[in-house]
Amino acid sequence: MGRRRQSGFLETLFKSAFGVGTTVHYKTDWLGRKKKVVKHHDSGKTKTYTHGTGFFGNKTRTKTVKHGRVIEEGTVRENLFWSGATEHARKRDGTEVKRNFSPGVFRDHVSTLENGICFKCDGTGQKRITCRTCSGTGMFTFPERECWTCGGTGCYGENQCRRCSGSGVYASGKKAPCNRCSGTGMRTVTCNKCDGSGKFINKTYR
Repeated sequence: MGRRRQSGFLETLFKSAFGVGTTVHYKTDWLGRKKKVVKHHDSGKTKTYTHGTGFFGNKTRTKTVKHGRVIEEGTVRENLFWSGATEHARKRDGTEVKRNFSPGVFRDHVSTLENGICFKCDGTGQKRITCRTCSGTGMFTFPERECWTCGGTGCYGENQCRRCSGSGVYASGKKAPCNRCSGTGMRTVTCNKCDGSGKFINKTYR
């Protein structure tokens, strides 16, 4: 991970005021440890790199804060035998994150692998949805059926229709428990985000 240029006062003031872009600042804490503070003004995240010693002085601890809460902590190790670095981190929800940093000709590249519990189903692999057949009521209403002999008039010629006894209705509307959700109004389906595995895996490269 190469050293990025420190942001100037006017640049920091502009990006902070309008909530855009990223600023970088370097400082030293009271223990003499060097730190790099990267603030993403658009997302409100601030990531601090605290340079440590490690076995060959190649270890750096990271902490990401958003709205005053720590959302991720990790460790970055410089690759000893080739350029670049690897970061292993854990998010607040337990998601494991691995980032590989590699230098490029015009810009650095970062590949990210996230592995954790699916946030859409909370790791169960299933989720509950409202039954569309009964609209969540648990009951299905059968509509009235018009008598086809008299066309709903109740009369057949000059006499009363025998099939509907003059009511014009062959089958009256009634309610019954919905078969699709067993009368609960909710259905259990497989999570389409993790395909029922309960795991969340995401890969990105930029």
